[in-house]
Amino acid sequence: MNKALLLKWKWRILTKKDVIWRSFLDLRYSNPRLKVLANNGDFISKEDSIWWRDVMTNNINIGGMEEGFSSFVKCRVGNGKNILFWDSIWLGNQTIRASFPDLYDLSTKKLSSVEDIFHKQGDIHSWRAESVIGGNSGSVQGQQRNVFVAASDSVQDQWRILHSMLQPISLAEEDLDSFVWTLNPSGHFSVSSVRSVMEEAKDLAWQSNMVSWMKTIWALKIPIRIQVFSWRFLAGRLPLKDQLLRRNVPNIASANCPFCDVQAENLNHLFFDCSVSKSIWERIFVWLGAVQFLSLADFISFGAIQEKVKTKSIKAKSNIVWISII
Repeated sequence: MNKALLLKWKWRILTKKDVIWRSFLDLRYSNPRLKVLANNGDFISKEDSIWWRDVMTNNINIGGMEEGFSSFVKCRVGNGKNILFWDSIWLGNQTIRASFPDLYDLSTKKLSSVEDIFHKQGDIHSWRAESVIGGNSGSVQGQQRNVFVAASDSVQDQWRILHSMLQPISLAEEDLDSFVWTLNPSGHFSVSSVRSVMEEAKDLAWQSNMVSWMKTIWALKIPIRIQVFSWRFLAGRLPLKDQLLRRNVPNIASANCPFCDVQAENLNHLFFDCSVSKSIWERIFVWLGAVQFLSLADFISFGAIQEKVKTKSIKAKSNIVWISII
């Protein structure tokens, strides 16, 4: 078989790859706007800045709901080239994917733009079930139509509702798509608006006293690595054995505390309840002498220090001592 024929067959195979793969290439290389709206870590590349990768791959928990970056971008349709049909917020107040999950599961065009889905034939433009589900050629459309006809009542009902919502919408090739950042009254993106919603999410995620303790940690004049360790301690994010086992980290010979080797290692046991830890707290408490207004039980509690020590300078010193013991 000659080289030209091999190249011909190779091209034919490549052009018949699934539409999702072609859409992936569009997102990865051609259309950065669609990449942003996809809010999918699979499309993040090493060329993206560390800051941007962090924004794209981290959700914000607001009232128990995980919200990603694209959840705060509302799209206004022009030509539909820069808006994802399923994953952008352009029809109603949530994505079509969230509103019609059964249709989304059936679709083979999950990463298509609105323009890709909008059916054009001469001067006639319309929204068709086979366009939403997938397929570009006539034979593929026929197959997808058969799949749709055989679909469940739930899929059929979802399509009827979606179709009624799509019917009034047409695309204007001369108009550009536009985007509104919903966290800012002006509609423009700002870092301060993200900071505000993250602060709100933090307040919902932690009790008010925990937020106050975090601020106390960051205000202390101690090395940054100690601040980070203390923050992780208060947030319960240290890589202790109970956490590692929960995440199926291998090669952990024993789950027991390395001091007493009797009970399982977790944060409270390792730092407070273990006989070795208790001995350390007691010895330092005695060594310091009577700490103002604090019993041994108070001295062990970071929260008690914040409540009972009123003098600012003594409180700061007590906090540093407590963190040093930890």
